[in-house]
Amino acid sequence: MSTEPPRHDPDGARIWQPSLDGLTVPEPAAGGTLHAAAVASLAALDEAGVLAGQHALTAQLILNLSAAIDRALASGRLQVATSQSVRQLLDAIASLPAVDVDATSAEDDVMARFEAALRDA
Repeated sequence: MSTEPPRHDPDGARIWQPSLDGLTVPEPAAGGTLHAAAVASLAALDEAGVLAGQHALTAQLILNLSAAIDRALASGRLQVATSQSVRQLLDAIASLPAVDVDATSAEDDVMARFEAALRDA
């Protein structure tokens, strides 16, 4: 478990602190919406208490791939590797545990929005 004090962004919003040991949140690319969605999705799962130590590697893969895909999209030079990374990211997301929640809440559709952003990338 992370014992770091809560961090806040320049606007004062709380920045997610992963509870999984060894997890590092990479710096997002400028305008990196995919990475932001990945962080929001993992934060929701973490706060729901469904992430455990065995999910650390998958969570780190999701964070790194989403940041790399954002950088690739920002560069304007999409390559086969980018589409392969998107597939790997979708596979990693699918392997995470689901949260049984009321689907009417705005917070409950974070994962669906993240997957939609990947498909649109």
